[in-house]
Amino acid sequence: TRILLNNRLSRLRRAVNGANIGTWELNIGAKSDFFSEKFRELIGVNIETLFTWEKFREMIFVDDLPIFDVFFQSHIKRGVPLNFEFRMLISGEIRWFELKGEVLSEQGAPSIIMGSLTDSTQSKQILTALNEAIQSKNIAMEAGNIGTWHAELDGKKEWQWSWDKLTAQMYGLLPEDTGKLEKWIERLHPRDASRIIYAMEESLSSG
Repeated sequence: TRILLNNRLSRLRRAVNGANIGTWELNIGAKSDFFSEKFRELIGVNIETLFTWEKFREMIFVDDLPIFDVFFQSHIKRGVPLNFEFRMLISGEIRWFELKGEVLSEQGAPSIIMGSLTDSTQSKQILTALNEAIQSKNIAMEAGNIGTWHAELDGKKEWQWSWDKLTAQMYGLLPEDTGKLEKWIERLHPRDASRIIYAMEESLSSG
């Protein structure tokens, strides 16, 4: 049975390492800690280096440390989920990490916290690039005086409309008019209204 259990634990460790997940453990009462080999690898700490939870905290960006501590204490004292991101400087490069954990209690008191650490730098970079692209697009459209609108079918197969702030400004529409197609139609010139409405309905029905 022990051999079978050890084999299962060995497979689990390989799976965790393969997924690039570091694991950690903090004994609150005894003030002792454990960091897996993958955990140390992720943050650039040699396996033979004497390492503690306090040394780990010292590696975190000063700006991120207060929220790190708030999340940690809130999890211990009030059961707030322990799941947040922070920055560290690893080999001269700023990297983002996601820390997760769960407290285990003995006799009703928090005793041990166990959790995981993953490198979320790549996903952060992708998100930043996406936000920059969206911002650049918005600036370009505003400079070009280009508004946008869209419509989609709801569960009742009825078209629901919306448009952006610039489109509303162009047509002199109020924020509360957003999505009310009749308000937009009122802004059309009488000579053009029937032609535009026909073209729009033809497009919606035929594609």
